[in-house]
Amino acid sequence: MEQDYLISNKTYDLLNRFVTLVLPATATLYAALGAIWGLPNPEAVVATFAAVATFGGVLIRFSNKSWNESDAKFDGELVASGTDPDTGLPNLQLTVTTDPNELADMDTILLKSIDNR
Repeated sequence: MEQDYLISNKTYDLLNRFVTLVLPATATLYAALGAIWGLPNPEAVVATFAAVATFGGVLIRFSNKSWNESDAKFDGELVASGTDPDTGLPNLQLTVTTDPNELADMDTILLKSIDNR
């Protein structure tokens, strides 16, 4: 299957935590300790952390956009392929693309709806 998104879900989660938690916390810690203990170049170090966090945030944003525009986010498809003559309700077919063992542990399942009627 061809990947039509920028980075994997695991990489996205790791990068997101690093950019939103680790970098700001480390920069804050260095700034505070730099002021208390006279560590070298606190302004330059904090500015570097800010620049890396900003760049990482841009990567996260582009990855999020490519993920949302791809079909990779769906766990399956629900296809309407006609109408039942007795009830007038659509005939639906469910195709699961995620491992069923994983589905059982998920809180939310996202299906792509396709109307072929």
